[in-house]
Amino acid sequence: MGTVFLGRDTMDLATLEQLVDPAQARAVAVALIWVADRGLVDGMRTVRELLGLIEVEVAQRGLEGLVPEGVPGDLALPRRQEIAAAINRLRTLRVKS
Repeated sequence: MGTVFLGRDTMDLATLEQLVDPAQARAVAVALIWVADRGLVDGMRTVRELLGLIEVEVAQRGLEGLVPEGVPGDLALPRRQEIAAAINRLRTLRVKS
C-alpha cells in the first residue's frame, strides 16, 4: 500500500498515515493519472486547481469517473490532503506556484 508507481516515477505513500486502505492509495494513483491523461498538468494550474478538477469529476461521476474504461476500480475515496501530499511527492510534476 505504501508505494505507487506512475510511469518511471515511484511515490512513497507510507508516511501518509491517513491512507488506511490500499483502495485509497489506488484512488490517489488513478487521480494523478486522470489529470495527466487530460493534459491538465500543464504548468499553468496550481495544485489547488488540480484538486478542484478531481473533486468535480468525482462529484459528477463518482470515483469510477477517474478510472480508464475497462480497468477495474476497487477504489476508496482519499481526502483532498492525501492527494495533495502525493502530488507533492511526484518530483517530475510541474505546477504553477
